Amino acid sequence: RIKMITAGPIMTASAAIATSIIAAFSGMNMIETFSISKNFEMQKCSSSSNNIDRFRTKTTDEIVSELENMKRKDLFELFLSCDAPSDVESVSGEWNTKLLDNRSWFMTSVSNIMTNRLLGSNKKWYGKTINSNTPGINKFHPFGLSSDTEIQKSITKEQPFDCTIGPSKFLPEQKSLTLKYRNYQIPISLWRTLVDEARVVRLDNGAKVLIGMGFMTWSGGTLNSTPFCMYKNN
Repeated sequence: RIKMITAGPIMTASAAIATSIIAAFSGMNMIETFSISKNFEMQKCSSSSNNIDRFRTKTTDEIVSELENMKRKDLFELFLSCDAPSDVESVSGEWNTKLLDNRSWFMTSVSNIMTNRLLGSNKKWYGKTINSNTPGINKFHPFGLSSDTEIQKSITKEQPFDCTIGPSKFLPEQKSLTLKYRNYQIPISLWRTLVDEARVVRLDNGAKVLIGMGFMTWSGGTLNSTPFCMYKNN
């Protein structure tokens, strides 16, 4: 007699394996972030011109393309090398967004699931609206849209946040544009402790690009942060 294998044990085993992989990669992220932060702090670096000078003459598209090809380690080092905007008003308006490398294909996929499937309620993360006097908000659109016209017609705005310039959670002597979600989430929400920090890669008439790190207390805080970028097409 052929015995039927139920899906329950298989799914349980798969979930356990996935959880173990996430824990392992998260641990590596945390060690890496701690090491880079300490090295940066010991070198007494407020900024590193070597990391950011190469972007000074590049267009928005060129900068975003380069960021998309960088590894998490290099993205975090660049983030620490960049300065905060002078004030929220200088970065107010509509921004496009992209998730960047989070160490491996697996962890980058986890970031995509968390952002698009959960935070975005099964919609693709498209951008942010930054406001100086009112809450900012995230923008999403349905999957499967190809043209910009379709996307613009389908955008929904969800998941608001407060926008401030203040001390960074990564290195307190540095500042970031800080986006906090706490005031707009219920106590048991996954996103109650979500914070995005962003800094300027280039912000002038030639290009407008910010690099950011997003993190939540329950998933490791700043040590297990996820890189992203924000950009405006001139």
